[in-house]
Amino acid sequence: ASSSPAISLLGTDTSISGVVLQCESKGWYPEPEVFWTDGEGNFLSAGPTETVRGPDGLYTVSSRVTVEKRQSNNFTCRVRQHNINQTRETNIIVPGDFFIAE
Repeated sequence: ASSSPAISLLGTDTSISGVVLQCESKGWYPEPEVFWTDGEGNFLSAGPTETVRGPDGLYTVSSRVTVEKRQSNNFTCRVRQHNINQTRETNIIVPGDFFIAE
């Protein structure tokens, strides 16, 4: 069965005072899509989703997004396979002091 996405904090992007988040989820078939949203439900533009197919034929997906500080530093990674109508999501709240002041 597919796993709930795991979100990790990869580091900071000082050029925009942002934080880089990564989301990974395993055990999918067929290949799912990954979306990021903020606390208001707005979609965030992420880099290309990396997909790896394991020897068991199941897919692991990972996606990175760089976020800037906002009113609610609450971000959600949603992994969805629309053919089987399955969605799993995890959210993270990034402490404000992770964002470097200009």
